[in-house]
Amino acid sequence: MAEVSQDKGRAAVGSRAFCTVITADYLHYALTLNESLLAQGRHADPLYILDVHSKVEASVLPGPLPENVVIVHLADLLKESEMARKLQATYAQEDRGMLRWALKSVFMEWVLARHELCFYCDNDLYFYHDYEFLWEQLSGLSVLLSPHWRTIEPNLDDPIIKRNIELTYMHGLYNAGFIGVSRSGIDFLQWWSRCCLGYKELRSHQGIYVDQTFLNVVPLNFDGVGIIEQRGCNISAWNMHVNRRSLDAQGKVIINERDALVFVHFASG
Repeated sequence: MAEVSQDKGRAAVGSRAFCTVITADYLHYALTLNESLLAQGRHADPLYILDVHSKVEASVLPGPLPENVVIVHLADLLKESEMARKLQATYAQEDRGMLRWALKSVFMEWVLARHELCFYCDNDLYFYHDYEFLWEQLSGLSVLLSPHWRTIEPNLDDPIIKRNIELTYMHGLYNAGFIGVSRSGIDFLQWWSRCCLGYKELRSHQGIYVDQTFLNVVPLNFDGVGIIEQRGCNISAWNMHVNRRSLDAQGKVIINERDALVFVHFASG
């Protein structure tokens, strides 16, 4: 049976893991994400789920969790991380889910104390294809970023495209819902935590959008940063104009008549 715990059975150094952050009512999203990871993965990589309300208990679950799932309560993270305690105090009165986003970097650092490679996934992702190449790419990097791939065409006559261009500058070049970090990227994670601590206001008109727009400057300021080029990653409403969907001869979805559909982000534009 999987753990509802902070750290029982410490994983071997040299391994890798996924992680996500939820409130208890989104556990079913995280478990659905995990089903897709297991179905498409070559290994049953651990999925660490941070429960920010510390409400996911074995006694309230309808049955055993998958063997690879580990639930981590916020209380456990707070015991180990001073930065987590600072972020909790800063975001204590927020009701927009911002604590979940702010804790992402701290939780990834926690996972990297137990594994060498970590991918953070928003819990509304779903995988449709083998993703082993992403692990291979991350293994030679400190950070791996996922572009939004919004359209850059200055078509002012189309309100949807016009809004896409605006959101590129309001919400950032990269999507914080999927990001990979290795142990050599710990300095990036600590910098990201400090950014979230110092700039908590959701002020997209000033170039700051939750934890996300900070990623704009990462390729210029940190070593070993890579950017996912496979267009079938992080497919969502926001990149429908640039990452065009079609069917191949076998009836499978492909992107730009070239790349396999790897995972979809079921989020609004």
